[in-house]
Amino acid sequence: MLDIINNLPLILQYFIPGYVGIAFFMFVSGRNYSTNIQLIASCVLSYLLMGSCGLIAHLLAHVQFLGTWQFQIVMSSFIAVLLALLICKLINSPAVTNFFISKFRVSPKSDVLETLLDKKEGTNLRIYFKDDPGYSVYGHYHGRDTSGDERWIYITGCIYFMNDGEQKKTEDDHIYLCRISDIDHFIVE
Repeated sequence: MLDIINNLPLILQYFIPGYVGIAFFMFVSGRNYSTNIQLIASCVLSYLLMGSCGLIAHLLAHVQFLGTWQFQIVMSSFIAVLLALLICKLINSPAVTNFFISKFRVSPKSDVLETLLDKKEGTNLRIYFKDDPGYSVYGHYHGRDTSGDERWIYITGCIYFMNDGEQKKTEDDHIYLCRISDIDHFIVE
């Protein structure tokens, strides 16, 4: 038991850097993975990063502190965060998305909404709901929330198209929120 406690820093170095990288990637990309996948991927990524840092330390053997486990954990975590940023930039790059769609007929994004909805310029949507509330909503895509159990979409500059043909416009600074699970379908313009 005392052996495990004494070697805990050495054991954690094969978990923490990968976990930091994966947690940062999930935060930046808005993706969620199951705990089991996070744990296994954290160990694999940490192992690869620690091996890379060990190689760097071996190549630069004349610098004393490079071989310490403390340095390797910090450096591996830093590299994991940089890799997460790079992967997010690549996934969100229009060139990469277009390449994947043209060559493989698949998007590198996590779902169809990420591919269709323009986060920078925005996209106009007309939303139709499952339990017909008596209206549909037309507006400018403003963003969405993917955290938690419920996913939400934000629309600005809304016009309500009532089933009786009447139109009601909201103030420009109002934001319309709706649960994605309540949407039957929508038209993207």
